[in-house]
Amino acid sequence: MRLSSSYTEDTTNPDRETIMGIQSVELTAENERELVLLCQTGDRQAFNRLVMRYQNLVYTFLRRMAPKWNDLDDLAQEVFVKMFHSIHSLKEASQFKSWLYRIAVTVYLDEYRRWKKRQSRFVSDEEALRTHMAEHGDPKEAIEQKELQQKIQDALEKLPEEYRMTIVLREIQELSYEEIAQTLHISEGTVRSRIFRGRKLLQELLQKEVRQKGGWV
Repeated sequence: MRLSSSYTEDTTNPDRETIMGIQSVELTAENERELVLLCQTGDRQAFNRLVMRYQNLVYTFLRRMAPKWNDLDDLAQEVFVKMFHSIHSLKEASQFKSWLYRIAVTVYLDEYRRWKKRQSRFVSDEEALRTHMAEHGDPKEAIEQKELQQKIQDALEKLPEEYRMTIVLREIQELSYEEIAQTLHISEGTVRSRIFRGRKLLQELLQKEVRQKGGWV
């Protein structure tokens, strides 16, 4: 579906360019609440402004959770399409942020189940491409930095799903413990426990990598 980035009369579906092609804006809590209420009435301009506010946060969350996927733009769009169609069910406008993340988590988990079934066919080719790029790509310093980032991301991917989810939401997305609890439908105590254990496991994985390789490179 190819649509225009300008506002249209069709209020049944937000268009892709509107969702992914506009810059972020800062909103106060009160302004955001007003936009949520307007969006619940079908106001497209209010919807667009909410997308501007949160599109980078949603995309970053998806990229951190699934850096190897090549359809993250489509998934981010799916998050906002679902938001548009279900925002009328949001009872507390002040909880919009955690509610939106809950949609993003659901979209990610649905796609993860599909991806897991097919990913094994592509592992060998992807690893070969990674090796080739590391050997023939950027200058040494850039490669070292990229390898460090990749080691951290690889360690993050090895964490159990519940730990990785809370670590990404806290450390990358910078959600509060309360917001994470609302997003994942768990208690704040469980959030703190998962983050503590996730950080510990992540540190152990990175230390193990250093011992095996004798350093980062």
